Amino acid sequence: MEWQDIFIVAVSSAGISTASIAGLSKIVIKFWFGKDLEKFKADLLRVNSEHSVKFGKLHEERAIAIKDLYKRLNKLCEALNVCKSEYHIDTVKKVETVIIYIKDSFNSFSECYLENKLYFDTDTDRLIHEVLELAGNTLFECEFLGESYDVVQNVALDTLEQRSSDLSKSVELLKTRLEARFKELLGVN
Repeated sequence: MEWQDIFIVAVSSAGISTASIAGLSKIVIKFWFGKDLEKFKADLLRVNSEHSVKFGKLHEERAIAIKDLYKRLNKLCEALNVCKSEYHIDTVKKVETVIIYIKDSFNSFSECYLENKLYFDTDTDRLIHEVLELAGNTLFECEFLGESYDVVQNVALDTLEQRSSDLSKSVELLKTRLEARFKELLGVN
């Protein structure tokens, strides 16, 4: 064999070896990355599933909190409306019963809000505070009317009417806001 033949055989062997090594490396790399990729995909699916469950539960809890607060807000409004209508009746006993009803409704609404405060955005929170303040003032007026039932009924009734009017406006804004947030959670805007 001549040196040229040896050179050709050496170069050919080196080329074949290089191609074999490259092919084998490609297979090993593909296998290695494929294995890691499958593991990564499985981990990603698991994390996504956990995320969906956690946030699905959070949205469900938020919807329940909004629904509960809305229900208690309606009860509070009902109690305050009873207060306005009952003061035109001449019995102190009924007035005291109505004041207890209003206090219970007010406390129920307030407690529900405090338990679920984290579920409400800043604007809704501001409206809730406004309703609580106005409802508290209205409750104060009702209590005042109960204590001075015969003395200053007409003046107190005028004040009560004004507070009730302000409260009604704030309540309607809050109801609209809560309805929008609830629909948003349900995905029915």
